[in-house]
Amino acid sequence: MRSLQRFFIRLVNTMTRQRDDARLNDEIEEHLALETAENIRLLRLESLFRMVSTRNTLPDVCPTGRD
Repeated sequence: MRSLQRFFIRLVNTMTRQRDDARLNDEIEEHLALETAENIRLLRLESLFRMVSTRNTLPDVCPTGRD
């Protein structure tokens, strides 16, 4: 009887683990997308600061970071 119970517990855990893995992968992908967007925004801002510091003027079109 115990072996049958262990079998069902393992079966349920296997199915749950696959869903948890998929959920974790989705969360990681979302986090990477947000971090990538933030890094791009910071690079644009850094580029703008460099441009201003070398020219001492603002460019005609100032990137807002919104696409």
